[in-house]
Amino acid sequence: MPRVTDAYRAERLDDLFRATWRCIAEIGIERTTITDIIRASGFSAGMVYNYFASKDELVDAAQVEAIRRARGAVEAATARPTSGPDQLFERTVRAVATRPEAGDNAMLALWVMNVSERSSDDARAALAELQRFAIARFSAQAATWPEADGGLPSRSHARADAELLVSIVLGFFAQQRFAGLTSSQPLLDAMRAARRHRAALRRGRRFSRGA
Repeated sequence: MPRVTDAYRAERLDDLFRATWRCIAEIGIERTTITDIIRASGFSAGMVYNYFASKDELVDAAQVEAIRRARGAVEAATARPTSGPDQLFERTVRAVATRPEAGDNAMLALWVMNVSERSSDDARAALAELQRFAIARFSAQAATWPEADGGLPSRSHARADAELLVSIVLGFFAQQRFAGLTSSQPLLDAMRAARRHRAALRRGRRFSRGA
């Protein structure tokens, strides 16, 4: 029996979280039982119950961990400048899907579920913090993207772009996971249209002032 070190415990929890994410992605959060997770993990019931007293407790912990790892992916995606929303979107999706420590991609099923009513305060707080973090990081990127007229966006416009792109990223993962979406094109087209509309309004205001 391996000595129960912090590293050993972390490895066991990682395996258990991956099993939880897979079950929720494949079966759904309501239909998944603690028995399903135990079977998927390959651990004994005693071992699992040694860590978590119930399915709800385990799911809450898995939610918080999924969100923590998603934050790491957002941080990696925004570590270098991007040329526009398309590049930031693609980089974020790639970082979330391929980051080695992200584990099984089924964790996204937890990230995009908007934390159900039965989730813990910790899970709700973790999601809110992830959204704040992502918007702040995306805003810094958006502030450098030229507008359609060649100028740089105001702080409020950069934040609006960031909030919209965060919603698009989450929407893409949700639809990919639950509705079989394979293309992000409609979502990004909507964002490009919104930016073009904003630039047109700004040009109209300048024309009116000039007149």
